Amino acid sequence: MLEPNQHVISLGDLKYGQPYSFKYSIKNTSDNPITINRVMVGCGSCTNASLQKSLISPGEEADLDVIFTPGSTGLQQKAVTIQYNDTESVMLKFTATVNE
Repeated sequence: MLEPNQHVISLGDLKYGQPYSFKYSIKNTSDNPITINRVMVGCGSCTNASLQKSLISPGEEADLDVIFTPGSTGLQQKAVTIQYNDTESVMLKFTATVNE
């Protein structure tokens, strides 16, 4: 099973159009290796996410790097989903208040 260090990250106040980088730490808490099938973002135009590994050994951690570039103002709620071992997934969320 993949366990993130946080399921939801609050980015606070951000400026419209300026990229913001952050990361989640993901740990394999199972006794078997986990194969990452894909990383999906809820907003393809404003969010990029990449995981440094495609195979995570038992007890091992990996960083999911995320870059969010706000394309609208106000409260933003976005998601990143990691699909693994063909049928399982974990959804991570982040929020921000975007100002001009």
